[in-house]
Amino acid sequence: MTSVSALLDAAGGTWAVIARAIALTATIVAVGAFTFRMMVARRVADGDGETTAAQWGVRGALALLLAAGPRLWLQARGFVDAGDPVTPMVASVLQTTWGAGWIVQTAGALLAAAGSWKARSRGGGAVPLWAAGALALVIAPALMGHAVAVKSYLWLAVPADAMHTLAAASWTGALFMLALRAARHSGAAAGGATIARLITAFHPVALASAGTVVVTGLLGAWLRVDRLSTLLHSPYGAIFAA
Repeated sequence: MTSVSALLDAAGGTWAVIARAIALTATIVAVGAFTFRMMVARRVADGDGETTAAQWGVRGALALLLAAGPRLWLQARGFVDAGDPVTPMVASVLQTTWGAGWIVQTAGALLAAAGSWKARSRGGGAVPLWAAGALALVIAPALMGHAVAVKSYLWLAVPADAMHTLAAASWTGALFMLALRAARHSGAAAGGATIARLITAFHPVALASAGTVVVTGLLGAWLRVDRLSTLLHSPYGAIFAA
C-alpha cells in the first residue's frame, strides 16, 4: 500500500490519476470507435455497427471534454502551495508542453465529437473531422507524458508514443465495439454469420495493433529506462511485475 500511495503522490494525487484514467479510457473509446467503423463495420457493410461506433465516438469525445477542465485545474494545483489560489497558475500551465498537449487533446475531442455526431446522422464530411480528431487524440498523450522528456531522441519518442496510443486504442477500443455488436446479435437468427464476418474483419486490425503496441512499448522502454534493474526495483516496477 505504501508503494501505491507513493506512486499516486508522484503522479499528482488520487484525483489527478482518476482524471487521467478517464481521459485515457475516453481516448480509447473515441479512437477505437473510429477504427471499428472504418476498418471493421464498413468492410462487412454493417450499417448498424457503423451507427453504434458513431454513438460511442460521441460519448468518448464528450467524456474527454468533460474531463478537460478538471485535468487542467488539477495540473495547475500541483504547482502551487497549499492555500494559494490555483486560477492564476492555469495560464502558466497552458504555456508548457503539457498545456500544448491539453490544447491539442481538447481540440481533438471537439473535432471527434463533431465528426462522430455527423457520422451518427450520416452527415457529409464526418470522416475527415473524426479522423483529424482521432489523430490529435493520439498525439496529445505524447505531449502530456514522458515522451517529451526524451530530449536526445524527441523526434523518435513522440511519434513512437503516438503510434503506441493509436495501436492500443484501435485494438482495445475496436474490440469493445465488437463485443457490443456480438451482444446485439447474440439472439438474432442470422447473428452468428454477422459476428463471424465482423471477427474476420477485426482480425488483421488486432494483429497489426498488437504488434505495434509491443514494438513501440519496447522502443519507449529503451528510450526512457537507462537500466532495466532500476525499473524493476522501483515502486512502479514492483507493482508492474506483480
